[in-house]
Amino acid sequence: MFFKMIHFAELNKLYTAIENDNLHEVEALLTLKDVRDNIAANNNQAFRLAASNGHIDIVRLLLKYSAVRDNIIANNNQAFIEAAGHGYLDVVKLLLEYSVVHDNIAAFNNLAFRWVASHGHLDLVNRLLEFPEVANNTTAQGNEAFRFAYLHGHMDVCHRLLDYPAVRAAVLAADNMDENLRTIAQDKESSMRALNLQEQSF
Repeated sequence: MFFKMIHFAELNKLYTAIENDNLHEVEALLTLKDVRDNIAANNNQAFRLAASNGHIDIVRLLLKYSAVRDNIIANNNQAFIEAAGHGYLDVVKLLLEYSVVHDNIAAFNNLAFRWVASHGHLDLVNRLLEFPEVANNTTAQGNEAFRFAYLHGHMDVCHRLLDYPAVRAAVLAADNMDENLRTIAQDKESSMRALNLQEQSF
């Protein structure tokens, strides 16, 4: 029991150091065998905390451990989804180097993409749209990505999403849609059709 209490206390110190972005303290705690042996405990909590808070140096450090890498999508890919939702582009780019993260990028009906768009992270919207499994489901959950981006005033994201025919169609078909948005969607639809016709003529 005494050993377990010591082990629990050291892990809590690790989690606190990670939340505080205290890299030196994390490195010091990882010199302890009990901490290293349990680095992926609690469903990879240490790693999830580091990624979700955007602490890229600690993320890199933890990824040196196979136990962390082997459970990188723990808790329903929480590390990736929360890093994306909070706008941590450097963490997202690093995690996408791992095939298992890439393979789950559109999990839960494109949750990461919906969260990124609703928070107005245009750089991450563009990054995720590079993946066909994301781009092919831009209107997930009733066009939530667009609706929430608009609700929160992220018009740059809205304009980007309107590049996609499915989004434009959903906007044009929606009841009680803002007329300005409807006009923008219609103008975009017209311009895209004109562009397609021009390309076909060559």
